[in-house]
Amino acid sequence: LIVLSDQESSDIEDLVIGGIGYKIYVIPHGLLTPKMQSPSRTTARYELGLDNEIEMVLFFGKIVAYKGIGDLIEAFSIASKVRPKLKLYIAGSPDEPFDAYLDQIKKLGLEQKVCAYPEYVSTSFMLTLYAAADVAILPYRQASQSGAGLECLTLGKPIIVTNTGGLSDL
Repeated sequence: LIVLSDQESSDIEDLVIGGIGYKIYVIPHGLLTPKMQSPSRTTARYELGLDNEIEMVLFFGKIVAYKGIGDLIEAFSIASKVRPKLKLYIAGSPDEPFDAYLDQIKKLGLEQKVCAYPEYVSTSFMLTLYAAADVAILPYRQASQSGAGLECLTLGKPIIVTNTGGLSDL
């Protein structure tokens, strides 16, 4: 059995009786290298209308319930009270209606602090978002690995992850 992380290997061993660890091979996923050049941080922030004082947090990826977007919005609401220069960008194609998240953003009074792009994001815009961001966040409730996390590593972007699946290996 081939898995992507030590945590997945451990999770499988915990589920199976009879010690199959010798049959599990961990082969980490390779990095995902974009096919185009990233803009500079200055250019990216200019394109997004951000000044240098803003602390930009980025969630990028497919928008699906297990990725914890609602949890992220709730945590961001708390964090932004003690760090007023925080701004959250959520970008990616939704696999579910995005209206509940927009309602949550409005209910928490975060309309000026959260920018949402619930749609397909081009490679060029993705690179702009990463270049402008101070940190990316992967608030997943469950995951074996993350393509967005691998993009962060490739682009040298620090990430905050939940302790689930292979995310902590990143």
